[in-house]
Amino acid sequence: SAYADVRLEVREQGGVFRPRFDFGLSSTGTNSFRFEIKPPLVVPKNADVRLTSAADGANTEVSGWLNGYLAAVQV
Repeated sequence: SAYADVRLEVREQGGVFRPRFDFGLSSTGTNSFRFEIKPPLVVPKNADVRLTSAADGANTEVSGWLNGYLAAVQV
């Protein structure tokens, strides 16, 4: 069996990537994952968002996608 850890990370302008959400997958058992973050994760203006993964073996494929909303914050 192959295992992979997946992490959603956000880097605010001028900062470093910080984890916001982690989960694990395996080729047996939990081999797919869909999670709707409620309430939505607010990402500040000019921030970067990425998904990273680390697997325990060679030839392990992991793919991912992000959906989101574009919103204006009014004070």
